[in-house]
Amino acid sequence: MASVYHLPCMYAFLSLETSISLEIVNNASSVLEGESLRFGCNVRSNVGPQSRLSIAWQLVDKQNRRSEIVRLDRDGTLQPGPLYAERSSYGGIQMEQVRPGSFTLEIFNSVRADEGHYECRVAEWMRTLDGEWQIAGERHAGTPVTITALGEYSRCGGGGAVPARSLAHPHCQ
Repeated sequence: MASVYHLPCMYAFLSLETSISLEIVNNASSVLEGESLRFGCNVRSNVGPQSRLSIAWQLVDKQNRRSEIVRLDRDGTLQPGPLYAERSSYGGIQMEQVRPGSFTLEIFNSVRADEGHYECRVAEWMRTLDGEWQIAGERHAGTPVTITALGEYSRCGGGGAVPARSLAHPHCQ
């Protein structure tokens, strides 16, 4: 009679932790329609040779709808979000890595729909023991932006832009 041996299954799990910290900066929290928006996302991480970063810029609008503006995936491929593909195709939206760990987003000729909360979302990817990519951790930071429609502003003799409903402003005599 043959003996049957049951060997326990052994799994190797790689404990993944992220070292990401990030900071977001912008050129202004309030702009006039038509002005450019510029954001910077500075990432600090102990990314080693077996790990990579992916960066996504997203906008959360007033109705709390989240849309992806653009993504730089872990392989370095830049992909505009579906709602921003056309603007991106003619250079109206640009993302670039200006130096290791420093990423910018620039939106030219802003429109009212660009108003909301901008987020830089960073994921650290690591190779597992079997060679697959796995997210080790994620971080995000954000900043609000208000965009004022040009029709809500009027130029007065003093050279400053003031709300159209307050033409009695001291600079407008």
